[in-house]
Amino acid sequence: MTESIRSTPTTFTHNYTFAPASPEIHQTIYHLFEEMATHSVWQLMTNASSLKNRGEQLRKEVHPFQMLIEIFADEKTHKHFQSMYEKKTEVLTGRNLVWSNFIQGVGENIENRKGEIEPYLDTFAKTMKINPFQVRSYLKNRDYDGLVSSITKNHLLQ
Repeated sequence: MTESIRSTPTTFTHNYTFAPASPEIHQTIYHLFEEMATHSVWQLMTNASSLKNRGEQLRKEVHPFQMLIEIFADEKTHKHFQSMYEKKTEVLTGRNLVWSNFIQGVGENIENRKGEIEPYLDTFAKTMKINPFQVRSYLKNRDYDGLVSSITKNHLLQ
């Protein structure tokens, strides 16, 4: 699939903006979530180093808030993300490991960018339609699963 996932860049109305993600970043995010949602756990395990490398590359290039916005802004990516979310408690199939590895990556990205989080927090919360105090609470408690789950549940209600 070589078509652009989303042609409209992510922009904000406040002083703190993200540089628009490149089409390559959009593609990488989409394909990563497509793979995590549709491949068997066995396939993911045999391809673990490639998945890890792509995840690490995204963490270097994409702010964690921008990543979450991109996931929810693109319908195709969000569909795959939603599938992962719905299966996050499937222990027997191992799908819970896919979710926990994703959440671990989100947490690492946030922790590695501590000084870059607060300036974007209010705009991120507004964009994702979540209370900024709630976001701060999740971050303070390092409850990254709670943060992502709250955003996900909020988007299910819309």
